[in-house]
Amino acid sequence: MEPYAGRSGPAALATVALLVPDARPQMSLRDRIAGFLGELWSLRPLPPRVARFYLRARRVARRSGDRFSLDSATRPGELAELLRLARGHRLVVEIGTGTGWTAIALAIADPGRRVWSYDPVVRPETDRYLALTGSNVRERIDLRAVAGESAEWSGPLVDVVFIDSSHERE
Repeated sequence: MEPYAGRSGPAALATVALLVPDARPQMSLRDRIAGFLGELWSLRPLPPRVARFYLRARRVARRSGDRFSLDSATRPGELAELLRLARGHRLVVEIGTGTGWTAIALAIADPGRRVWSYDPVVRPETDRYLALTGSNVRERIDLRAVAGESAEWSGPLVDVVFIDSSHERE
């Protein structure tokens, strides 16, 4: 009799998962702990709530195979400098949303700040990372699917503009 006979759904998958060895090399507990501690250490320049978001976002990105976010997100040291420069400013415009990590971090860092982010490429992963935040953060982020240079502006004066874009003209 097959070990998964009579089982369906998650129970069958769990049984099959036990029978099929993982193709990836397993990291030792020591290596996993060292990696986690290194990740925590890299987040030390960030405010605690932003560091917590980055830690959660990285975990979600790794588990979902989102290499784009892991490779392109603003690095913690650079983000800490941006947050320092944006301190006290209420309206930040970002050119180049990517998957939204920087826009989210800017909104998390200051509960009175609004962030408008422009990008002609809408990435489906962005919603996944917005879901890691509360509604009080999400309602202060306005993602606009348009190239920054073609956006029409009729709003209030902008305090800070952050350009993080790698799109090339065709």
